[in-house]
Order: sequence, then structure tokens, then C-alpha cells
Amino acid sequence: MKKHSAIAVLIAVSVIALASMFDPASTVSAPPDKQKYAANVAYIEGYVMDSASGAGLPGVTVQIGETSMETSITGYFRIEGLSSGMHQVKASFNGYRSFNSTLSVTDGENSVIIRIEPVISGSGSDC
Repeated sequence: MKKHSAIAVLIAVSVIALASMFDPASTVSAPPDKQKYAANVAYIEGYVMDSASGAGLPGVTVQIGETSMETSITGYFRIEGLSSGMHQVKASFNGYRSFNSTLSVTDGENSVIIRIEPVISGSGSDC
């Protein structure tokens, strides 16, 4: 009889452990890329691409206000912690014309594709 009691206890503990994994009130948080952002906090994410080929450009400097970062190997960027409203967005990369635009940002996710033009040697540039 003791063998059956031990099995029953083990099953009960396993069920409780499994149930706690699916409990919405659990203290386990989602991975950072899946967490919801607080209200009144916005972010801009997107890609910087070559306007001629459509290829993502790695290493482009993207600046929003005082915050800047370089794009990933695929041309992806994400700048967090912005307030809602109008923001100046700049992108610059050697050999390409600079991008400079004002975007309206709302709470949560804001996606953008930035296409920059290659500068042809001898045509003048602003890079």
C-alpha cells in the first residue's frame, strides 16, 4: 500500500508543478522580446535597405532624438523607450544619402522601412 501512496504523492506534485507553469498569475515572466510594453511607452523598429537592390544594410547608424544604434547584419534596428508624439528619425551610412524625416509615434510598436540611396561617385554626396 505504501508504494501506491508514494506514486499518488508523486503524481499530485507533478500535477501541481505543471499547473503552476500555466497559471497566469505565475511570477515567471515572458522572454524580453515577448513582454508587453507599459502604457505610454513606444518604440520604433524596422529595417534600413538599399533603395536600388532592396537589400538590408548592416551597420547603418539610426538616430532618434539622443538615442542611436547601428543596424544588425540584416539591416534591422529597434529603439525603445520613446514617448508618443513626433520624433526626428535619421539614418546615415558611408556611400549613401542620409535619411532625415519626422515620424508620428504612437504607444507600443511602430514599424518603418527606411530606404536610402547609394551615392554615385562624382555626383556629389552628403555622406
